[in-house]
Amino acid sequence: MSVPRKRSKRVIESLAQSRQSFIVAVLALQVILIIAFSGSLFYFLGKQVSSFMTAHTHIAWQPLTSSIERTIQIAGFVLLAVMSIGLSVIARMHHASVSQIGRILEKQVKQRVGEALASRHALILGLAKLADYRDSDTGAHLERISAYVELIAQHLSKDNTEITTTWIEQLKLASSLHDIGKVGVPDSVLLKPGKLTQEEREQMQLHTNIGADTLIAVRQKMGPDPLIDMSVQIALQHHERWDGDGYPMQLKADEIALPARIIALADFYDALTSKRVYKPACSHEQTRDMIYAESGKQFDPKIVEAFIACEREFDEIRTRMQPSETELKLVERHLKKRAA
Repeated sequence: MSVPRKRSKRVIESLAQSRQSFIVAVLALQVILIIAFSGSLFYFLGKQVSSFMTAHTHIAWQPLTSSIERTIQIAGFVLLAVMSIGLSVIARMHHASVSQIGRILEKQVKQRVGEALASRHALILGLAKLADYRDSDTGAHLERISAYVELIAQHLSKDNTEITTTWIEQLKLASSLHDIGKVGVPDSVLLKPGKLTQEEREQMQLHTNIGADTLIAVRQKMGPDPLIDMSVQIALQHHERWDGDGYPMQLKADEIALPARIIALADFYDALTSKRVYKPACSHEQTRDMIYAESGKQFDPKIVEAFIACEREFDEIRTRMQPSETELKLVERHLKKRAA
C-alpha cells in the first residue's frame, strides 16, 4: 500500500472516531439532562403539593402533607438512582471500542427516556388521584373521563389535522388533572350533598384557579412543556361555556381552548351518569338529550356532534365502569369518617 493511501486510511479512521466520540458525548449529555429534569420535577411537585394542601385543605389533612411531600421526593431520588446506571455503563466499558459504546449508550438512553416518561406519567396520575380521592366518587372517574375524551378527539381528528395521535395521548393524561384544584376546597363544601349557598358556590368555583395556579408554578420551574400547557388550559377553562356564561373568565366560543371544551362535555356526561353516594345515576338517554339541548349554549356544537356520533361507545364505557354497590358503601363509610 502506498504512503498516500495509508495516510488517507488513517484520516478516515480518525474522522470516524471523532464522529463516534461526538455521538457518545451527545448521548451522555442526554442522560444527564434527563436525570436532572426528572429529579427537579419530583422535588418541585412534592413541595408544590405540600404547600397547597397546607394552605387550602381541611386541618385534619395537614399532618399528611409532609408525608406526601417526602413520598413524592423519595420516588424522584429512587428514579435518579435507577437512571444513573446509564452513566455507570460508560465507566465500565472503557476498554470497549467507541462504536460499541455508541450503540450501547443509544440503547440505554432510549430505555431511560422511556422510564423517565413512564415515571412522569405515573406522578401526574398520582397527583390527580389525590384530588379525586377528596371527591365523593369511587375513583374510576378519571379513567372514564380519559376514555370519553379519547372518543371525542378521535372523531374530531377526521376534520382537524392538528389533532394527532400524540395530541390525543396528551389530552388523555392532561384530562386527569382537570379537578386538581379541588385539593384546595374545604370538605364542608366539596362533600355537601345538598344545594350550595352563594358563598359555598364561590369557594367551589375557586378550584379552577387553584388548579391552574399549581400547574403554572410547575411550568415556571420546569420550562415550556406541551402537556403542562394543555393541563393549565383544562384546569382553568373546563367550566367555561360556549355562550360565555361560564367561569372563571366568561370566555365564549373559540376563546375557550379546544381541550377544555372537550373535557367540559365529557365531565358533564360523567357527572350525570355516575352513581354517587348522595344521588342515583341519570340514564344515558336522559343525559344525551340534555347535552343535545345545550349544543351552542353550554357546549361547542361540533363537540356535541362528535359525542352523538360515538354515543354508543360512551354508553358502553359508562356501563362497564360504573361502581358496584359494595364500592359505593365503602365510599359512604369513608365520607362519614371524614365528616366526623
